[in-house]
Amino acid sequence: MANKVKEEVEEELESGGTAEDRGVYVFDKIAAYSATMHPGFEDLQTLKTIPGLDQTKTDLIKRALADAVRLMDEYRSENPSYFRNMNTQK
Repeated sequence: MANKVKEEVEEELESGGTAEDRGVYVFDKIAAYSATMHPGFEDLQTLKTIPGLDQTKTDLIKRALADAVRLMDEYRSENPSYFRNMNTQK
């Protein structure tokens, strides 16, 4: 599953263009992925408790999530007027 998501993200990045060029479909896909993160958080808490768990995929997950957060922060800082309410609530 992680490889499929990675491939889809790479395809979206390679296609380039603006939201108007590609429609808002890409943002719907991102929103769908991010909606799974709350149960994912609970799963991560459970994974911490499994003795001897192979953690080879953890760095990939960590980098992917850190990149996603960084990129969203860039969007917010590049378009502050659209995120004014969110920024004042922080």
